[in-house]
Amino acid sequence: MAEFHRKSNAPKVAYLSDLPWLEAWLAPALDSKLRNAIGHNSSHYNPRTGTIDYRLDGTGSVRSISYGDFLFGILRLVRSALQMAHLIKQLYVFDHFRDVDVP
Repeated sequence: MAEFHRKSNAPKVAYLSDLPWLEAWLAPALDSKLRNAIGHNSSHYNPRTGTIDYRLDGTGSVRSISYGDFLFGILRLVRSALQMAHLIKQLYVFDHFRDVDVP
């Protein structure tokens, strides 16, 4: 687990391919190009056009996304993160009570 945490974020997503059901669930909420642009500070809001403009790979061509689509993408990502947190909590509770004898 320590090795997993030392990795940068992008390679961690590759682990999803080992679990196709999980990949199908989370992949629509992940946009690695936009995430990289935000993480590397190469995106900005253009008030004239109402878009988020960002460079592919930091120096490549400029891509734009409407502010509304950007917010919708953030909502999808937050929803997926909350669903994942709920699933993890349920698995923890199940594991905790699995061996409890009920009178």
